[in-house]
Amino acid sequence: MIEDAFDRFSGLRIVRDPPFGGLISFICSAQMRVSRIHGMQVSLMEAFGEAVTFDGRTYHAYPTPSALAAASEADLRDLSLGYRAPYVERSAEMVADGEAHPEAARGMDYLDAREYLTQFVGVGQKVADCVLLFSLGFLEAVPLDTWIRKTIAEYYPDCEQGNYDDTSAAIRARLGGEYAATPRRTSSTISATAAASSPTAGVGF
Repeated sequence: MIEDAFDRFSGLRIVRDPPFGGLISFICSAQMRVSRIHGMQVSLMEAFGEAVTFDGRTYHAYPTPSALAAASEADLRDLSLGYRAPYVERSAEMVADGEAHPEAARGMDYLDAREYLTQFVGVGQKVADCVLLFSLGFLEAVPLDTWIRKTIAEYYPDCEQGNYDDTSAAIRARLGGEYAATPRRTSSTISATAAASSPTAGVGF
């Protein structure tokens, strides 16, 4: 399967979304399909992002932290964010007020960075790992969503430890530590799965 994936998608790389946009999009990703997550991000951009006209077409930038912080929970619920609305509102406020910023995690050790990100509202270990991998370049981060856990159970059952921390440590060690999530031709199925299953893959900011 890895051989087929590399032959078919040669040049595919892990995305590097801007940290704030990545944080908000992954907060919105909980229990949602990719199409719904994409729709939420488009709605946020159209409602709160700066309009940019190019070649006769109008586009919208991703909202700034201050723009999202100024939105009310009701405004965000009107965009179908549901229970995620207060999470987005409060996390945006934290960034806008200088209380915290996902970018600050970039220079930290991996476990410290993951812990730092969990201070944002609506961010647990899995969402933190998503932000670390897809926005901040932490290639050792392996977000343990449903699909990755199924892959671990099938291919690396000895790495399933019954909880997030221990399973995360075991699969990182098995797949190469600091490069655990990097797709490699000679590595495991899970590496390609981790790169391909980002719930915000293909969402532009």
